[in-house]
Amino acid sequence: IISGLYLARIQYLVTLQSTSLKTFPAVNHYFKPLTYFISSAGIVLILVFYFTGISLSSYYNLQAKSLMIHHKYQNANALFLKAQQLAPLMDNPLFSHADLLRRSANSLLQANRQKQADLLLTLALDKLNQAEKRNPLRPQIFHIRGLILKATQPDKAKQQFEKALKLDPRFLFSRIQLAELLHQENHLKAAMEVLYEGVNYTYPTNKAMLEYMQLFAKYSREAGVDSFAQHLESNIKRFFIVNGSK
Repeated sequence: IISGLYLARIQYLVTLQSTSLKTFPAVNHYFKPLTYFISSAGIVLILVFYFTGISLSSYYNLQAKSLMIHHKYQNANALFLKAQQLAPLMDNPLFSHADLLRRSANSLLQANRQKQADLLLTLALDKLNQAEKRNPLRPQIFHIRGLILKATQPDKAKQQFEKALKLDPRFLFSRIQLAELLHQENHLKAAMEVLYEGVNYTYPTNKAMLEYMQLFAKYSREAGVDSFAQHLESNIKRFFIVNGSK
């Protein structure tokens, strides 16, 4: 703003003695006062409705995630749908809803309701495709898709986790999942490499970080790298001490 004021002042001083000063025609040549007022009010209303919709969508999305964590899937589903209606161009409600559908499908699978579970998983994948079209740079989209595919199509799941890590190397959730899949296929060295690639990044101290260190320590023991495993285990103990856990 300050730079703009300086530039305006400079332009005024430069053109002060000019006899051929050119200006834009007055706005009232094109807009009558009433038309100008209606147009301005319309623009303001559009912006108000737009940002109000985004705010409400974010609120419903957060509430739905909280309900999902507490396994209140039906209530969460209704709020996710509201969030998508209020902000149809946003990707967050879509991939969050896909995660809810994935969790619901897992519950149905445990109850031997395969057909219903498959329908939910298909819908979840469709939600993820929509989210990817809106924002292809979200690692969460590829991570959730990987979680859906890992039971039946592990190779495709690994590709999804790799895409998530390519977008965000600090995304520990996909790093852990990718390492576990490789370990299940008896590729311990490859799993260790995946975990080691995350060493040079900084992370917040949270449960994901703890799970990452625990897995790394476990695989290090299995690979015979006891000194590094001990180093990780000492950090894990420090984590519990700092957080007041046993």
